[in-house]
Amino acid sequence: GDLALRETAEKGSVVIANLHSERFASAEAFDELYECGCRNRRMAATQLNEHSSRSHAVVLIRVSVLLSNGKTLVSKVHLIDLAGSEDNRKTGNHGERLRESGSINTSLLVLGKVISALNGSNSGLVRVPYRDSKLTRLLQDSLGGS
Repeated sequence: GDLALRETAEKGSVVIANLHSERFASAEAFDELYECGCRNRRMAATQLNEHSSRSHAVVLIRVSVLLSNGKTLVSKVHLIDLAGSEDNRKTGNHGERLRESGSINTSLLVLGKVISALNGSNSGLVRVPYRDSKLTRLLQDSLGGS
């Protein structure tokens, strides 16, 4: 389905609406959660790939440490598995697969534009196009924007 993004009270932070988080304290517990997420990832066959991912996957790991001065230090790491771009002339995609492919290709294009804009090779672009894709919007604060 379509993901609804929401701004949080934390400046520049964007989350997926109605998504919940899970706490874990060991690598084994993380593996269980990760495997559950992988089982829920949408896959479908194309003419080029029998098990083609039909979306990107983003895992956010937030680490909190209580410091001796009573303050909490919070860091976050995104693990991202990008679905590959698709040439629909070769994949044979049509209908729903074609729409998914278009969304995948668009988000990859926007990610490239964001990276180009951030590294100064944006061919005269005056803004970083974070809002042109849900993927880049979701990752905006980690990519360098607020």
